[in-house]
Amino acid sequence: MYLVLLAAIGPAIVAWRVADTIDRGPWFVLLAAGVVVAALVWRTPPMVRARSAGFWFVAIAPPLWVLAAGLLANAFLGGGPLERHPSEVLREARARKGADALVFRDFRAGGDEIEVSRLNPHVVGLAVGDRVVLVVRPGLFGWPRVAGIEKVAAAE
Repeated sequence: MYLVLLAAIGPAIVAWRVADTIDRGPWFVLLAAGVVVAALVWRTPPMVRARSAGFWFVAIAPPLWVLAAGLLANAFLGGGPLERHPSEVLREARARKGADALVFRDFRAGGDEIEVSRLNPHVVGLAVGDRVVLVVRPGLFGWPRVAGIEKVAAAE
């Protein structure tokens, strides 16, 4: 039972950890595409058999798999050049549930803030007020992701 649950949500967790985008919009687009895919294959004979085995798996697995595939394709099939943008750590966002995040000044025109989870290995050792360089890689679908964060040495 737990292995089936892991098979449904595991790919999405892996994609979130290694291929997360700066914005949340791609998550909604990919989940909506996954719901459409699930609806299209809902009546196929293999899905009819799978539904009899466990409805919840058939309902949640396809959208999460499309989400994982989309995020991973965006991150690793994009291959665009790295972009470096100066920024700074504005504040720490405390989460009621889940991991806290660091909030950076957005480098994009019209942007306000970028939130990066404390689970991201690039934010280790950063504190509020630190000046940083955000290393961003554009993805296959144009969704940028943080490829690294470099701390700028303080001028003496």
